[in-house]
Parts: sequence; structure tokens; C-alpha cells
Amino acid sequence: MEIPVIDLKGLAGDESSRSRTMAQIHEACKDWGFFWLENHGVDAAVMEDVKRFVLGHYEEHLEAKFHASHLAGNLDAAQVDWEAAYSIHHRPETNIADFTEISPATRELLDAYIAQTVALAELLAECMSLNLGLAAGHIRAALAPPAVGTKFAMYPACPRPELVWGLRAHTDAGGIVIMLQLRNTDTAGKSLQLLFPHILVTAELPFFHPCVSSPFFLFPTERLPERSWPEEVASVPARALSPARASTGVWARHR
Repeated sequence: MEIPVIDLKGLAGDESSRSRTMAQIHEACKDWGFFWLENHGVDAAVMEDVKRFVLGHYEEHLEAKFHASHLAGNLDAAQVDWEAAYSIHHRPETNIADFTEISPATRELLDAYIAQTVALAELLAECMSLNLGLAAGHIRAALAPPAVGTKFAMYPACPRPELVWGLRAHTDAGGIVIMLQLRNTDTAGKSLQLLFPHILVTAELPFFHPCVSSPFFLFPTERLPERSWPEEVASVPARALSPARASTGVWARHR
């Protein structure tokens, strides 16, 4: 069983291509609640710069603190998330000024990434609305005003991986969650997992494939299996449309 991959360029094609793409979105939302996107409109260079920021910021500002933390020093604690994470709020108000180590240029980069991510979420919300027989702006209006934020997370190599999960099983909050997975080629079988009734699916695709989940249809349970990871993984999830919150995400294996 494979997670759906949807090429959004069909939305700009002829009537047949658009209808086919709309049907793919509807089926993915109805049967999965989670899917990968191609030709999504988020600039590849911007995503690459975000990846470099995530990894560099972790190494410079978070790595030493994490390994000196209570969590890292108490691995016998049950059911812990082996995660070094922080969140930045973007809309309607931003808290990025609290992160004084983030340069003005990087703040502009994150603004560009979020703007493109929100535009993608609004496009998907329109498709979902139409597929449900609603007005094109229905879901967007239902989530207005959206709160948009980004979670930046690293999942470091763990000396006792059998004791922890990278991230325990959970369902995401928010209307539309867009995750940008940035991972190296050596992570086969060690990525995000989706849990459906009686089914376990691992989300595995190459670099720069945003994935989408939304509770308007089926909303799967997700988890990160730290137990098979000898190295480090990074994540930046972002909710792009939500009644009171939104987020965007990025995942990357980090050596």
C-alpha cells in the first residue's frame, strides 16, 4: 500500500486534467487524509534554504542544550518523545522577535516560505470545498482568520533507541497541515509512519515532497519510530489553515 502522490499541475490543465486531479485529491482526502504533492508551487530554492537553516540552527543553538537536558539524561522515563523542538508563530501575530539569533535575512526567508505554504493551503482548501459540493471559499472562510505557525524539530541519534520514540503516535491539530520532508537517501524504512485501522504505512519519498493532512476527511494517526534510527532526523511541520492555529513541517535526516 502506497501513500497517494498528486501532481497539482493538472489543476491548471484542460478540463479533463483538472477533473482527474480534483478526483485524486478527493479520494486521497476521503481514503487517506494524507498525501504527497508534486508541482505544488513552493519554490525549491526556498525549501533548500529552509533546510539549511533548520540544520544549522540546531547545530549552533540546540544540539548541546538537548544533550545536556533532563530528557537526554533520563532515558529510563517511559513513553518520551526524543525531540528537540521549538515553534514560531507567523500569523496573525508573530513571535519571531523572541528568537534573537535568527538573522533578518533568515526571517525574510521564513516569511517567503510561509507565504507560499499558505497559498498552497488555500488552493487545497478550495479543492476540498468544491469536492464536497460547497462554495470554493467555504473551508477557507470557516477557518478564518487562520493562525499560522511552524514547528522546527530535530530527532537526534539516541544511545538507547529501544527506550523512546522520536515522536509518539498522535493526530495533528489544525485544519490543513503541510509538512516538507527533507531527508537523506539512507533513511529507507525509518521515516514518518501513518497508522490506520489494521494498517501501518511508512511515508517514504525523496527530498522536497510536501505532504498534506486534513481532518475534514480521514485524519490518520502519525508517529516517528526513533527505535531504528542510529543517526539524527530533522522536522519542520507547519499548519497553514486552522480555526485557531496552523502549521508547516520539514523533515530531514542529519548526520
